[in-house]
Amino acid sequence: MGETVDRFRKGRQAAGDQAGRLGNQALDLGTKYGSNALQRVASEAEHRPLITVAVALGIGILIGAAILGSASRR
Repeated sequence: MGETVDRFRKGRQAAGDQAGRLGNQALDLGTKYGSNALQRVASEAEHRPLITVAVALGIGILIGAAILGSASRR
């Protein structure tokens, strides 16, 4: 029975290690894509400031409407 418990512990540890590695890879990938997206948004904001303001205003209005809509249902 002791062998079975040891095998289970080793398997659990290996699974935990693999999950940690996958989590780190996902974090690195997310950081890379987030950084690229931020650079693209900043570049577009420099080249088209009025469109950027209009989009931000539109998103703000949509968020505000969603918040007011959910508050009025309560």
